[in-house]
Amino acid sequence: MQFPHRGPSTSLRVSRCFEIPGLTIEQVGTAFGKSRATSARMLAAARQVLLDDIRTRLVGTIGVRVDEVDSLVDFVRSRLDL
Repeated sequence: MQFPHRGPSTSLRVSRCFEIPGLTIEQVGTAFGKSRATSARMLAAARQVLLDDIRTRLVGTIGVRVDEVDSLVDFVRSRLDL
């Protein structure tokens, strides 16, 4: 299985692969033509983008105080299964 690996959303596409039951990080790396280590870094980058977006939305859109955001993001991170 080959996926195009162009553009800034590759990490997001990698993270979506983990929604497929039983798919390992090695298999995801192979599908993208990357090593296991690279696919792990891409997954970590996708997690960080998601958490940064959550932080931005909490402060900017919903109006959560900045001092509360880290606690909420830590909670989300602890529940994030990517």
